[in-house]
Amino acid sequence: MQIELLDTLRATRRTIHVTAWEAGAAELAGRHAAQRLTELQLLHVTKELQVCISMLVGELGAGMHLCNSQSCSCCTSQRSCRRARVY
Repeated sequence: MQIELLDTLRATRRTIHVTAWEAGAAELAGRHAAQRLTELQLLHVTKELQVCISMLVGELGAGMHLCNSQSCSCCTSQRSCRRARVY
């Protein structure tokens, strides 16, 4: 009887420790996701990076376009692109 009680206590303690570990892991994953989102929001998109992303999106066949330049044939004189934009 005492052995069964000790086994039950050990299993309960193990469950508590596993739950605490999972909670800590979830908290760290949330912090990491928030940090990554902040990095993406603060990313300075240069013209070169914009062209690279535009070429990559074009290769994927998504039909989306990044531009706002005078050299783009789809942009009007108001510098607004008629195609969909990727932000």
